[in-house]
Amino acid sequence: HWQGGDKTPELSDDQRLTQGLIHGAGEFCRSINAQRAVIGISGGIDSALAACVYRQALGPENVYLISMPSHFNSETTKSLAQGMAEGLGLPFATMPINDGCQQLYEEFAGYPFTDAAGKQLAVPLSGPVKENIMARERCRILAVAAAGLGGIFTCNGNKSELSVGYATFYGDLAGAFAAQADLWKYQVYQAAACFQQQFPDAPLDKIAAIRPSAELSAAQDVNKGLGDPLTYDYHDYLLRYWVDNSADPADNLRAYRDGFLARQIGCNEDLVWHLFPDAAAFVADIERWWKQYRGIGVAKRLQAPPLLALSRHPFG
Repeated sequence: HWQGGDKTPELSDDQRLTQGLIHGAGEFCRSINAQRAVIGISGGIDSALAACVYRQALGPENVYLISMPSHFNSETTKSLAQGMAEGLGLPFATMPINDGCQQLYEEFAGYPFTDAAGKQLAVPLSGPVKENIMARERCRILAVAAAGLGGIFTCNGNKSELSVGYATFYGDLAGAFAAQADLWKYQVYQAAACFQQQFPDAPLDKIAAIRPSAELSAAQDVNKGLGDPLTYDYHDYLLRYWVDNSADPADNLRAYRDGFLARQIGCNEDLVWHLFPDAAAFVADIERWWKQYRGIGVAKRLQAPPLLALSRHPFG
């Protein structure tokens, strides 16, 4: 548009994306009369982007960041979480979750159930169950803080996670609004890079250099290069192909057989051969994520918070 005779610089695609996030988050909060937001800041890229978006949408005095580490969280990500608060000038708190989780573990360590014959029944808490407990403990803290401050807490999930249900019911799936849930992971990185220019003191570039991880077990140790089961450089594009084209794995299996899978979904061609040493590994991966996408992922998408639609094929 023209202003005072000079043409204002046209926004890049990434700038339009960040402006859309800010505008959408702000409009939603205003529509429900929410003036404050509480964000669980993990030292990962999704929560870092959320902090930037809500800071600009609501103002720095109205956005509160809480780091909720367990003994699995690295000093690296804990430091980056605090660095985001300092770089954005936002109120920050650290509230470890170990004690709250341990209390629940102990309550289930006995035999909480008794059957009709009077036999006591145990509830085994496997590793994945404990991971879910940790995610829900974080949700409990965020909900208390949001209620006490008279605001909302956010859902920081992205579209890749929402596609396959890589989120915990009533844990990191919860929140009043999911501003980023229509962004594939690569778009999260693009938006974060744009905000890095605006907030040079925020360690967004350092966060982007770390493999994404929930840090809920030793198998997700970022210091060892471990993390999420999704390889976003590949799975982003596979999942996007399914969503945007109402496709099924048969299309991908044919494309893999004929040597044009990477061109079909839009990922780096060398990545396919690097990730899967043979056809059996490729098929097993396809089956795993298709079952998630058409299985538990459906139930989780139906219970997800309202999201900001930015694509032609948003969920919900």
